[in-house]
Amino acid sequence: MRSKSLLFTLWSLLLMSIGSLVVFLFNVNPFEMQLLPRVVFYFTLFLFLSALTTLTGFYARVGFSNREIVFSILPLALRQGIFFGFGITLILFLQRLRILSWWDVGLLFAILLLLELY
Repeated sequence: MRSKSLLFTLWSLLLMSIGSLVVFLFNVNPFEMQLLPRVVFYFTLFLFLSALTTLTGFYARVGFSNREIVFSILPLALRQGIFFGFGITLILFLQRLRILSWWDVGLLFAILLLLELY
């Protein structure tokens, strides 16, 4: 029952973050934002990317595994989704500060790969 409630929470989080991003994108001017709206935007983007990647990875693994052990896949998909969401959000934040280069992306990719392999 724990895994079903986690899946329900992930779907709810995905829908709420989509709604929040849509409202945010249509109602906030990005050139006049203060610190708090930027933090809220990046946090919402992180939640959206993490939930979307987690659910996509989970259902892809369920489809390829012939539905044998379904809910043992969920922690793996959640960890990878959080790593992906953090990586993309950090890349967009660095791009906003105009300090992103391909070296930074490669280093971030290497760090996340080492974290996943550990």
